[in-house]
Amino acid sequence: MRMKRIFLSFIAMLMAVAMQAKDDGKIYVFGVSTSFNDSIVYLSSVQDLQGASLQKKTGFLEYRSFYSAEFQHFLESKYQGNQTCAIFFATDRNKLEKKYLKLRKRLSKGKSDTLKEISASDFQFSVPAVQKTEEQ
Repeated sequence: MRMKRIFLSFIAMLMAVAMQAKDDGKIYVFGVSTSFNDSIVYLSSVQDLQGASLQKKTGFLEYRSFYSAEFQHFLESKYQGNQTCAIFFATDRNKLEKKYLKLRKRLSKGKSDTLKEISASDFQFSVPAVQKTEEQ
């Protein structure tokens, strides 16, 4: 019985180490925005968010409202209108790209909405200055 417990705890430790090795500390993000007064839906590209972090207790992206507001301000200054924005994030780029493609497919299917993609060269998410100073 004791050997079984030791063996199971050893397997659990190996799994934990393997999971930590997979997580490279990077966070990936993309934004989506729509206006209730317009039929255009904006979709940013999937981007690597350098220097961002997740909340330890919840696993949510810290300052996620800042990223949404940043995307909203960019769109309102460039394309006009009141935009409602949301961001999607993940630590695994492949999972986020699958979510991105699924959302893009669903949005492009809609006959009433026009999908406009925002490239990384046009818009880049930036880490808030508050977060940068906390890390130092």
